[in-house]
Amino acid sequence: MFNPLSLKFFNSLTMVCFIFVFTLNVQANCNLKGDINDDCQIDIKEAIYALQIASGYIPAPQNTISEHLFNVLIAKGRDYNYPDTQNDDKYGFGMALITDNTVQSISILCPGGKIVEINDYTQYKIGKLWMLEREADSAEGLKQYGDGEFVIKLHYFSEYTEITRINFYDIENSKPFSFFQSVPSFLSPEHGDLLSPDEPVLFYWDKSNIDANVQKIEIECEKGNDVLEKVYDVSKNPPSDPFHLSTGQWKCDITFGYSIQDKNEDNVNFEIQLYSESNYLINIDKKNYQWVDYDNFDDNDLDYSKWELNNQSTNSIPQEINGQLEFNTFFSGNGSSYLDIKQNDLWGIQADISLNSSFHANAGIVIHVEFDDPNLDDAYFYILIFSNNSNYFAELGALVNGTDDFHSWQFNQQDSTSNILYTPFNLGIVFENDKMICFLNYNYFASSHTIPNLSSSIKSIGVGTLTIKADTVVGTIDNVKILK
Repeated sequence: MFNPLSLKFFNSLTMVCFIFVFTLNVQANCNLKGDINDDCQIDIKEAIYALQIASGYIPAPQNTISEHLFNVLIAKGRDYNYPDTQNDDKYGFGMALITDNTVQSISILCPGGKIVEINDYTQYKIGKLWMLEREADSAEGLKQYGDGEFVIKLHYFSEYTEITRINFYDIENSKPFSFFQSVPSFLSPEHGDLLSPDEPVLFYWDKSNIDANVQKIEIECEKGNDVLEKVYDVSKNPPSDPFHLSTGQWKCDITFGYSIQDKNEDNVNFEIQLYSESNYLINIDKKNYQWVDYDNFDDNDLDYSKWELNNQSTNSIPQEINGQLEFNTFFSGNGSSYLDIKQNDLWGIQADISLNSSFHANAGIVIHVEFDDPNLDDAYFYILIFSNNSNYFAELGALVNGTDDFHSWQFNQQDSTSNILYTPFNLGIVFENDKMICFLNYNYFASSHTIPNLSSSIKSIGVGTLTIKADTVVGTIDNVKILK
């Protein structure tokens, strides 16, 4: 690449004193032989350097820029920041270059006409890391950097320079790379949520609208020097793998990404990246639990913004009557019918339950918990007020694949009278330390066996009716509260 001036007769460093110093001014882009720094003139330093090469003191540079420029990253994307702040989106452009230690500075001619000089670097494992980062409030604000060919010039300490070119352009589709249109977002947890340190965090993201060229989904949580990161192929369905986050506030980001890697004509490794990112703050601490009124059924009109009907075995719909939710449901065999709460991140539920004189054995009003854990597939766990005609008792049971199993978690309390049925009582469940703890009339009653990852496996919580034979279930539910 470099061809020194016709100074062949200067064959020794001892002849430096005989050098004729001259300056030759020419037009820009003159391609002047011996013009090492590409300023279209030959100065004293370039003349000396040419003499040193002719003397054999310094080997002539070769076109081996890939031996000095190891990697180039060019990226652009959009940061949507925090979901609770409006108009805080930022557009970003960045370049990262890794070189050896012979490079003194870097010049970049951007496709949009912007010329950038990079003089600062950080020491890297194998040399130097050079960074260029720019941010704007709109895509227009980055237009001067543009899409197309970036011309990168390395300035060496020897004052020699080399140039290479990298194309930031969607060659396959013959168009510039565009910003992603889809917004990365978590469905759960939500921004600002307070989560327990006793449970690992599972992230659920929105898969309904993702740009076609998104390849990867990255989730990164950072607190001080602690950084946890997981990367998934875009085809993965949520949730994420468990994140074990210690007490404190974590900044958790979800990023959609696209990248291609290649070598240019000078054998320089490069990578092109597109990304879009959203940021969330997640607080990890012991919760200050509080019972919150959810529905007291006082308007005689069932609020379907709070409840989702889950009729599995009947077409009967519960009604609000006289300020209570009344179930009057006939089942032709084993059956259940529930109203599921439309609320996430619950740690408990309680309700006032009454059964009238037409109540039959082997049926009852229940608080129903359904799990989404693959190991508990098709399993329904519930609290049941139960009767076998001679004794009355509360029981934690399960209905698995339609088969009744009422004894695995049966409570050891029975009542030979019917008072437990005909007297209104308060029934509640609290989820704590991977167990379901049952409270009857606000007093501890019993707890379930340990269910691993209990809170993260809950699919739905609701109230309803259940029978294990053909029967009619008549009863009421009132004053539903949830633990938040």
